Amino acid sequence: MDEIDKQFSRLDEAVANLKRVKANLKRYRATVLKAAVEGRLVPTEAELSRREGRSYESGEELLARILLERRAAWENQRTSGRKKKYVEPQPPVTSNLPELAEGWVWATVEQLADVQLGKMLDRQKHRSGRQLPYLRNINVRWRSIDTKDVLEMFFESDELARSGLKSGDILVCEGGEPGRAAVWDGRVAEMKYQKALHRVRFRIGYEPQFLVSLLEHLAESGRLEQWFTGSTIKHFTRESFALLPVPVPPFAEQHRIVAEVDRFFSSAVELEAQADANLQRADRLRKSILGKAFSSCLLAQQ
Repeated sequence: MDEIDKQFSRLDEAVANLKRVKANLKRYRATVLKAAVEGRLVPTEAELSRREGRSYESGEELLARILLERRAAWENQRTSGRKKKYVEPQPPVTSNLPELAEGWVWATVEQLADVQLGKMLDRQKHRSGRQLPYLRNINVRWRSIDTKDVLEMFFESDELARSGLKSGDILVCEGGEPGRAAVWDGRVAEMKYQKALHRVRFRIGYEPQFLVSLLEHLAESGRLEQWFTGSTIKHFTRESFALLPVPVPPFAEQHRIVAEVDRFFSSAVELEAQADANLQRADRLRKSILGKAFSSCLLAQQ
């Protein structure tokens, strides 16, 4: 029994160390996300431009260019006849927002992108059109989209584009775990999405993965909840999501931030997978020791 106790003690210590590794990795990811969205993960474009003696397009200038493109797109799409008045997207209220890194500016989601909910599932009404696959809330995980369990429903011809997805679109959960988000990579042709998801489609000048990092940081820090509605069942409505303040770094800086976050997270995923494998190995070893001890006791009694 002394030898068994000794082995169990060593196992317990190893398991405790592995659990500490997993907890540290979780804190590590949170620290990386916070630094990424605050402009402290990579050198800013402002710093690099001074060091290299060159100019750069600031976040404020980029936002102005995005807003010009937004209006130009509206001009190109408006129908003939009575002209609707162009509505400028609402800017963020910055009075209670933290100061941004040099060269960054605050904007709202609707200033930067088109946000649209998908098609509502109604099996009684929708029995014609094309039967196509669609993504649900459950398919969207943080930073990944699971297409193993995809259902189908009918889409009429006028719904195809409105409910369609392009590579680079972000899908954001409206309910369930509101704000959970991932970028669609276009792996399944003609994939659609359900009303439980927001589709975020940027025009120019904004990295989709940067917004995913921001949403994940806000969710983990508890700051995203202030944008939800509902007391028991939380919802992230389109109206609220459209007005969410988001930082706009220079575009080149966004690229560097996204690449560095990916590098950090890839390493963390590998380490976490190793920790999980070792925890499973420890569990099997514990059962094996107990099995052998039990067998020895039975033999001793015979």
